[in-house]
Amino acid sequence: MVMQSVTIATSRRFQHTMATILPIQCKMASTALDMSVKQLAELAEVSTNTIVRFERGDESKPRTIAALQTVFEKAGVTFLDGLYSGDGGPGIRLTSGAD
Repeated sequence: MVMQSVTIATSRRFQHTMATILPIQCKMASTALDMSVKQLAELAEVSTNTIVRFERGDESKPRTIAALQTVFEKAGVTFLDGLYSGDGGPGIRLTSGAD
């Protein structure tokens, strides 16, 4: 499985391309952080329904996925793609000091 990428426009002159997280990684990260859907929704400034739809694999807006990824990364989550973790597929890693 290959991670998708998304281009996020941060200004008219600058665009940043980043790997996007997969729905399973969202579930992994929220479980590892013991974060409820409601807590994640508040931190990412999206609705709980948006998170539920993303986690079940429905199409989501790039800015929504980026917001979720940012919340997790600020909490100490590193996202691993399928290539990094070998046959194990995509995953996550908590950095030391993460709650």
